[in-house]
Amino acid sequence: SQLIRLRSAGVKLTGCVDTVAASGGYMMACVADKVLAAPFAILGSIGVVASLPNFHRVLEKNNVDYLLFTAGKYKSTVNVLARNSEEGLAKFQGDLEAIHKQFAGHVALMRGSAIGDVDSVATGEVFLAPESLEKGLIDGICTSDEYLRSRSAAGIDVIVVGAATPQKNWFSKLFCGFTGLTSAVLSALGLLTRPVTAMFRLAPHAHAEGLLRCEASCEAASLASQPRF
Repeated sequence: SQLIRLRSAGVKLTGCVDTVAASGGYMMACVADKVLAAPFAILGSIGVVASLPNFHRVLEKNNVDYLLFTAGKYKSTVNVLARNSEEGLAKFQGDLEAIHKQFAGHVALMRGSAIGDVDSVATGEVFLAPESLEKGLIDGICTSDEYLRSRSAAGIDVIVVGAATPQKNWFSKLFCGFTGLTSAVLSALGLLTRPVTAMFRLAPHAHAEGLLRCEASCEAASLASQPRF
């Protein structure tokens, strides 16, 4: 929804997929005005899946009763511990179909003119970049680095935008320094085990780059920065 907000405001978005943009990943990527993908990137998976085990026979075998209380006919359609009715299973399948229909409609709205027959790609399948290009899921094949270098060579400013690091107050700095010192001393004495380390040491959250890497690019030079997704 945030990407749609940017696009509606006239911000030109280019989505770059370096590895995977499947299912929800492609749901986000297709919002961009232009979608690019690396040669071996995987895209698509426009479908819905749900699975769960059912243990009601195990409970019956051990004389265990499972009591379920609901208000509303379809409040609980499928349950892992109770015997599921055919009506409940059918309702659950219907819910999946409704979500899939809306998913396909979203793709059609964002890239309908490029894809043409959305039903042909909304099968839950995944496609490599070359086939994705043929089917209209993407607009070109290149890595995000290649695209950013090309834009830079064309004279466009490339700005890396990330989440702001909150400024620590004096108490937080003092507390972090104390716990870090405590951890170092105990480690040196060989008294600190790994679980206890987690209790004493405040480690900064490591940044893990997601499977889907999309760069938001604004063609207007006056726009200083845009969110990165």
